[in-house]
Amino acid sequence: MPKTANILGDIRAEADKEMLQVAFYETPDYRTLIESADRPIVVGRRGTGKSALCLHLSKYWRQGTSTTVIDIVPHEDQVIGIRPLLARFGSRYNQVKAGARIAWKYAILLEVGSHLVGHYKLGKTDPQRAIEGHSERWRKLGSSVSHRFRSLLSQSLGSCDSSEAMIAGLAQQLQLTQLR
Repeated sequence: MPKTANILGDIRAEADKEMLQVAFYETPDYRTLIESADRPIVVGRRGTGKSALCLHLSKYWRQGTSTTVIDIVPHEDQVIGIRPLLARFGSRYNQVKAGARIAWKYAILLEVGSHLVGHYKLGKTDPQRAIEGHSERWRKLGSSVSHRFRSLLSQSLGSCDSSEAMIAGLAQQLQLTQLR
């Protein structure tokens, strides 16, 4: 990778893994995350250290033999295409947030579920069969999480009388309760 003119590294942290390795500071919050039995989802505003945190958490957890790390990294070009689809949930922030939350819950559940399919501890149980069906449909939606998420929104957001009805029907349509 060519060196950048900026001595602090690339302006986009995720593009500068070398600097993220060198300049990472293990905060008490980081220590809490690696010592906890919980498995976090890292979200935050631009520049808050998500890339560095994810890189180091992933590196730490991949050292374990019984841990699976799933990286969900939306592609920038696909995120741009998601915005107009989310706008169909309404013009108010709380409507867009509610609809997006339902869709992302489904996406995250299916990404995790797709990695669990075939795991020997699940066997051929009813939950396993349910996950297999959803997972198969989910994988057919695209080659990456971003593509699948866009396709999901495009297919699921039919014509409803109101954005409220669309949001209310989305969780039911996606069978989110049963999947969870």
